[in-house]
Amino acid sequence: MKARYQQWSSRLFIEFILVNILNSPSYVWAVINSLITALIFYSISSVSNIKHILSYLILAVAIISYSVLPDVGLCSVSINYIWPLACGMFFISVLKDIYIDKKNVSLLKKIICCLLLLFSCNAELMCIFLLIFMFFSLLYAAINNEKIDKFVLISLAIILISLFIHLLCPGNYERIFEDAGDYNQSFHKFSSLSFVQIFLYGLIGSFVGIKQTLFIEMFVVLLLLCGIKLKDKKVIIISSIPVVIISAKEIFVNFLPDSSVSLFITGFFSSSNIIRFFSSSNASILTAVALFVLLLMFCSVEYVLYKYFNKKSFYFFNVILLTAFAIRLLFSWSPSMFTSQERTFVFTNYFILCLNMIIINSLLKDLKINNKIMKFITLK
Repeated sequence: MKARYQQWSSRLFIEFILVNILNSPSYVWAVINSLITALIFYSISSVSNIKHILSYLILAVAIISYSVLPDVGLCSVSINYIWPLACGMFFISVLKDIYIDKKNVSLLKKIICCLLLLFSCNAELMCIFLLIFMFFSLLYAAINNEKIDKFVLISLAIILISLFIHLLCPGNYERIFEDAGDYNQSFHKFSSLSFVQIFLYGLIGSFVGIKQTLFIEMFVVLLLLCGIKLKDKKVIIISSIPVVIISAKEIFVNFLPDSSVSLFITGFFSSSNIIRFFSSSNASILTAVALFVLLLMFCSVEYVLYKYFNKKSFYFFNVILLTAFAIRLLFSWSPSMFTSQERTFVFTNYFILCLNMIIINSLLKDLKINNKIMKFITLK
């Protein structure tokens, strides 16, 4: 483990569990992974405050249908990505209970949460994500003059210590250079301007560059439904803007795959594509246009959410939304963006699913679908 820390990764806790599970019968992983899936279901349900049977069914189908490509092994991918995600989401659900729902969380639940947090923070991305989320949570508490729970301070200490371990790990830096060297040497030759462009590229791609776009497409459609439910022509028109943008993106990628726009979008999954894009004559113009489109989409989303949700729900929704995309954005400066490819979108996708469930639950709130389904189930 010491050699692993020196040469490859700071994920000692995760790697220890991975090695032991790989040396165990396959059913051990299957049982634990099933429990982890149930934990994700519970956590998203709690964060989304789901109360409708139809919402539970939608969530179950979404979790089952979404899969991380097991290009490096299903067991390895799940333990390195899905398990830390599940533990982190459970922590967020507990924070919501404390600050948003004003619930009394039991000591046992807090202890379990701290143990799961230790595992979650052993993954670098989840550690950074939870630190950002914690910052916004403490900011929310300060604005509303709320007392900071000791559990929250202990959790913050766990996150900061974990981040400190990641930053000090020599293996993390060795892995970055190895990823860059193995995948494309040109990464080392990028100018400072190129890194700024990559940063902007990652920002834009967080909204429109995801290959597995099911949850993004679901999000913009639900946003349109929010606008329609408000019955305001201005809101309806603005809520349709993200739908148009995502639809245009799908048209370019699927029907014009060799265009500059498609290269721009799919560059996340090929270092050769991104280098070809930066070498093209229209790279600067396309980047500027894409930034404008991003700004337009972001303002549209924020306006509709502001009109649809109350102040507290709007703030909580944005904490998840902004931190979800921030975690993806951090990959823009790392060669791991090309090496890990679609796996780097896992955290963002699941938290977009969480946001989708918040909207679905809100849209169903005033409907009597829940009662109709119960009558159908009981045959009354």
